Amino acid sequence: MAKSASARGGAHRVEDMGALNPAIAAEAFEDPLVIRLAKNADEYGGGRMALSVDRRDVRGRSDSGNDEFEWGDHKESAEKCGRTFQAHVVTEKAAIGVACLLVPADTGLAITQVTRLGEKADYWLGDMDALVEVSGTQGDALNRLYARKREQLLDNPYGKAGYVVVVDFEGKKKCIFSHEKRRKRGGS
Repeated sequence: MAKSASARGGAHRVEDMGALNPAIAAEAFEDPLVIRLAKNADEYGGGRMALSVDRRDVRGRSDSGNDEFEWGDHKESAEKCGRTFQAHVVTEKAAIGVACLLVPADTGLAITQVTRLGEKADYWLGDMDALVEVSGTQGDALNRLYARKREQLLDNPYGKAGYVVVVDFEGKKKCIFSHEKRRKRGGS
């Protein structure tokens, strides 16, 4: 994984996700991310929140730090979003929002296209250079979720390398962001 300023704990502006991922409708993930990062609805109008990010490279080495996420006024649109989607849908979309900011910042690759059902990942990166599997939770065991999603990604039918982004939005907000090497034929 390329080291960027973000890899040592940087700042991400929620409203930048569309520009960072111009091939997809990344703006659709802004309001869910604001809902999950804000301490309360009063903060939908603008705020800042630290997310503890544990970055893991292909050898399993870890580099943890806090990344700051900031946002402008989403009060009206975030409130509508919260009335439109069930909580688990907001959580999953918020996790995709985190991926839309971390993946380009750390890898230089944009999220460019959703995968087809059964491809064992959520999105393609770059010109189908790699895959990313994303999941969000509220209070479930993050390491267990990460292990499940890592296995899922590694089981992709293309043998492609990729990234896993899992986020727990409960309490002290935490994220695991890992770079996974493709599996060799006949095993891991």
